[in-house]
Amino acid sequence: MKFRRELALAAALVSLAGCSSSKTTTPTTGPASSTSASGTSSSGPSAASGAGTTVAVTETEFSIDLPSKTLQAGTYTFKVTNSGSFTHNLTVDGPGVEDKASPSLSPGDSGEVTVTLQKGTYTFYCSVDSHKEKGMDATVTVT
Repeated sequence: MKFRRELALAAALVSLAGCSSSKTTTPTTGPASSTSASGTSSSGPSAASGAGTTVAVTETEFSIDLPSKTLQAGTYTFKVTNSGSFTHNLTVDGPGVEDKASPSLSPGDSGEVTVTLQKGTYTFYCSVDSHKEKGMDATVTVT
């Protein structure tokens, strides 16, 4: 009986430890817009951490939805969500970056890729099968 109570207490503590709120910052050419886990948004400077500015990216068949196709030079962590029905990834090519990719993501999964972008033009695409040729690519300009 005592063991069950301790086990239940341990499970409750682990569950509570996993509860937190997070912010995703979307860079734009002006002030960044942030959306919290509760869905509220506010404007302010871009959030930066050891992994750089966080950018939410959604992939579906056969498109890549980026909040902006113009970014400032710097380090970015692209948090990719696969909202499609097929496996996708996010691959980045451009000045100083070659074939840097998120893991391949099953439908409904999320992952990330962190890259340092220099001034120039980058191609963001899905390198799974022939998805790029089917329109899963975007050109991003870094200033």
